[in-house]
Amino acid sequence: MLFPEFFQEDVQLLHESLSQLNQVISLNFAFSEDVKSIAREDDELARTIEGFQEQMINYCNRASMILDKIAGDTPGDTQQDFGLYLAVTVQSMQGSTESLLESLIAAQTPVQPSTPAPSPSGQTTKQSLIQKIANWIRQHVVPILRQVLQGAWRILSNLLTPKGWKVKGSIGTSFLGLANAELEIQFGK
Repeated sequence: MLFPEFFQEDVQLLHESLSQLNQVISLNFAFSEDVKSIAREDDELARTIEGFQEQMINYCNRASMILDKIAGDTPGDTQQDFGLYLAVTVQSMQGSTESLLESLIAAQTPVQPSTPAPSPSGQTTKQSLIQKIANWIRQHVVPILRQVLQGAWRILSNLLTPKGWKVKGSIGTSFLGLANAELEIQFGK
């Protein structure tokens, strides 16, 4: 199926954003030494961070494969299905990022009084490492993830024809700096 040039550009831009995100997550995981430091104190948090890295790499690879199928010579209905798979995949990326940031925030909460408190310097070091990791994600992962989300929506809008839609929203922001909103789109003929 031939697509207009702007659609092919959208696919290429999304491929580039996915590649950049994959590279940031896999090759430039700048705080890996910080993760190792946290692992000495909090093995569960370290596993959560490493699980995030693995999930995001898998999501990037899956989204790239889906894009290849969308841009390939497949029937229109199949491309619409792949468009929905792409939307679910990038929404999963967003969910994983928000979940990791929530875990990092939870890890910064004070220790319960029933357990012995760690030394003040040890807790401060752990909290500063956690803050450093959260800031790194907000500065390096979130902006690229926003590009991925925008690119996926542009592609999806070219693949599917909406029959009707509803928008719900509230004032405030999520972890990724996007407005809290719900968008319900009905597709069909």
